[in-house]
Amino acid sequence: MSNRNGKIKLLEEKANDEKRISKEISKLANSIRSDAVRSILQVIVLDTKRHEKFYKTASSLLDPSRKMIKPSELAKIQSSLEHHVQEEVKNLEEVKKIANEEQNPKVKAILEAIIEDEMRHHKIFQTLKEVIIRGEIIEEQDIWEGLWIKGAWITE
Repeated sequence: MSNRNGKIKLLEEKANDEKRISKEISKLANSIRSDAVRSILQVIVLDTKRHEKFYKTASSLLDPSRKMIKPSELAKIQSSLEHHVQEEVKNLEEVKKIANEEQNPKVKAILEAIIEDEMRHHKIFQTLKEVIIRGEIIEEQDIWEGLWIKGAWITE
């Protein structure tokens, strides 16, 4: 077994661990009556599922047989991304207005967390849209530079 295959296997195991953990936390969340505590646990479940996807993506990047976007898919993706970019802008403006007017610090903190996520989503959509609008087939380097190095996934 090569070092690459060992890493792929380890990353796949980590993805499976995250999947198991998300199911366990989801079950716990569903058993709790408190909306606030249940919601917090459900957000953790979403993050855990996101980590599962990240592990799978990392594993895929090491797999020489991976598949990327076909040229025939570009127009559909371009159109969809443009639509979502516009939706993100609208949602971001609306939630910023609500957050600025909100007096309850707990509600304000939740809205500010949403704003951070929406800003990150917008940055990701914009980057993908720019890469695809250039008419290129996405390659790992484009994804890496646009979403990771430029910080779309990096949160402070």
